Amino acid sequence: MAMYQIGQDGRYFIKYGVESWLGDDAESSSYLFQIEGVVLYSPADEDDGVVCGRLRAYVLRAEEMIQQGKFDIDTWQEEDELDDVAKAIYTETGSWSAGIKATWPDINKLDVLVIEEVFLEKPHRRVGLGLLIADRTISIFGRGCGLVAVSPWPTEVENRGDEEAHKEAHRRIGSYSKRLGFKSMPGSDLWVRSLEHALERDSSN
Repeated sequence: MAMYQIGQDGRYFIKYGVESWLGDDAESSSYLFQIEGVVLYSPADEDDGVVCGRLRAYVLRAEEMIQQGKFDIDTWQEEDELDDVAKAIYTETGSWSAGIKATWPDINKLDVLVIEEVFLEKPHRRVGLGLLIADRTISIFGRGCGLVAVSPWPTEVENRGDEEAHKEAHRRIGSYSKRLGFKSMPGSDLWVRSLEHALERDSSN
């Protein structure tokens, strides 16, 4: 796996692995790439890093399906999270949904990078590391994509049955994403960002 330094202090690294997703329909496997990352912390006096976080992302490869006349909105239905994302951003015929067009009417590339999870152990949180991980992931795997989407899942909520805590964590993570230029998509849990338009960062939070 390739390894990249993140941050300015030289102590954090991320290793990526990429593979095609294989569902029941082998033909559809080329239309989805899964990206797994491991975050390593390496203090100055140690040679080997220790795992302090992870990430998971996907590339929905709609462009190729459309070019082949094979677009199917249900291609990603075996993964619930991706199925929800696809149905929020695409129409049944493979164009952008009304919600996306209302914000960016002229995105040409129809592939989408979906950042599903960025998780860090508690000692490494609240220092901006999550943004650095997401930013590096976008810079590497967002090439060729028109859009990047985040559907924040608050992994730090200890009681999954606590709906209010879940909502607050979801809001906080989504708002955090605004610093990388993400916008809340009305009517969904998604935060989205065009990769074909100038980056609009929000530093107010």
